Amino acid sequence: MIKKENNHWLLILDKLESESELFELVKRCPLEVMQHWKVNYFSKGTVIFEQNKIYDEFNIVIDGKINVYVQSADDRKYLQAQYQTGDIIGELEIFERKPYVSTVEAADDLTLLNISREHFLRWIELDSHFNRQLLLKFSQQYYQLAKKAAEDSLYSLQQRVCQYLLQEMKLSKQSTIFVNKKNLSDQYAVTIRSINRVLQQLKESGAIGINGDKVTIINQHRLEE
Repeated sequence: MIKKENNHWLLILDKLESESELFELVKRCPLEVMQHWKVNYFSKGTVIFEQNKIYDEFNIVIDGKINVYVQSADDRKYLQAQYQTGDIIGELEIFERKPYVSTVEAADDLTLLNISREHFLRWIELDSHFNRQLLLKFSQQYYQLAKKAAEDSLYSLQQRVCQYLLQEMKLSKQSTIFVNKKNLSDQYAVTIRSINRVLQQLKESGAIGINGDKVTIINQHRLEE
């Protein structure tokens, strides 16, 4: 579900000022460009952009999270990244009107700042500060993509699942964590059955306990090996 609002640019600017990272990105936007800003709202689960389609627009995440993934011919998903407030969408494809290399889906209820290709190109022509901020965003996002690609290539599925469990334990500060097997299968481009097999192997080794979708870390050192 999508709700589009053609808000007055002053109202949109007021929304952005409360988020320092967002405001830093747009604060010197020329008025002639700012007047063409739009805010779009998407409900969780909405596919916003489809892989292999061309879109003449640029977007900035105001609120919520998005999943960016590649989908194979047999409908397997490979989760490339998850973006949130301040991240940008469409920067790869917009200059040469290329088809999107990935599908973009709302992971939460989502708010996007939207601008057409025409006015985006005018923005970067007039605003050197915006250009510098874009380069910084490019660098941050591509660094994370390269890091994930390297990890997926160098580490076995069991090693990646162990890293995930340790990371979730650290973030939650709890020894028992919820594991969304569907999300993990998308993230690692494997079947849920493969995730279950790895978790069972870790259980048999004495590293974890399993109760449905809850995993309890029993032996942290075994996960770190």
